[in-house]
Amino acid sequence: MENAGQAMNIVFTCDENFAPFLATTIVSILLNSSPADSFNFYVIDSGLSAESKDKINTLQKYKPFKIKYIEYDTRAINDFPLSAGYSLAAYLKFFMPDLIPEADRLLYLDVDLIVTASLAELYNTPLDGHIIGAVQQTE
Repeated sequence: MENAGQAMNIVFTCDENFAPFLATTIVSILLNSSPADSFNFYVIDSGLSAESKDKINTLQKYKPFKIKYIEYDTRAINDFPLSAGYSLAAYLKFFMPDLIPEADRLLYLDVDLIVTASLAELYNTPLDGHIIGAVQQTE
């Protein structure tokens, strides 16, 4: 395993509309993690309120974690095409390497999922020299 023992760097993109979903996803990660798991959460923020950030920070009662909110001015991507299921916040994942240069590995997760087991195996999956790994969505 490439990064065993290190904190997992997990990235989300979120605006105020999805703050409750973000909180739910983080709680599911914390409650279903192994005792050895530790987390650095990065939230590429396109409009989270201070109140939402405060509520998310209270989730430390479940398990300690670090969290960094990275503000991103979406005016730079205002001309990107939008649809009912694809907001400007959804494009922000493409800027992760530039916004979080201190991390050597990042795991991007959508904010609308429930994690039911430790993410360590997924996070530590060898990439065999590739710069990105992806999972195809199945329905």
